[in-house]
Amino acid sequence: SAGQPLDSALVPPTLQAAVDGDLARLPPHVLDVLEPVALLARPTVGLIERARPGAEAALAEAEAAGVIGERGGRLEFAHPLIRAGVLDRLGAVRRRRLERQLADVVEDPEERALLLAAATVEADAAIAEAVEATADLAMQRGAAHIAAERYDRAVALTPAGHPALARRLL
Repeated sequence: SAGQPLDSALVPPTLQAAVDGDLARLPPHVLDVLEPVALLARPTVGLIERARPGAEAALAEAEAAGVIGERGGRLEFAHPLIRAGVLDRLGAVRRRRLERQLADVVEDPEERALLLAAATVEADAAIAEAVEATADLAMQRGAAHIAAERYDRAVALTPAGHPALARRLL
């Protein structure tokens, strides 16, 4: 419908209501551990445990409820709409706080930079540099569209007058 993002317009309201209802039935401690699962690119039980000590029991509850599963060592939502529902429940302030916390526990420098970039609302030269490095890596992998998005984010995070701004704009 008009004024909605395409993703929202493609999800029938009854289906979205069902997902929201399923999430509402989960205990708060389970929803709490699902948040970092939804935000991380490659969540594992160990990583979630580092982010939320004692999370393993709640992850087991989420798995028993059919919300998540583990495949190849990674945690996955049973359906992308469940992940979207978890993310929708996060307010902007809480999401940024959680992204900063997760940046402290992830080991992958690329994911760390992207989490910090997502959590940052003001210009930050160090984070801009880290995001630019992830864009360079994406270009090397042949993912030009991903690199372009990351270069754009690096520009947005670069303070006005910073020597790297002109280069990043190009």
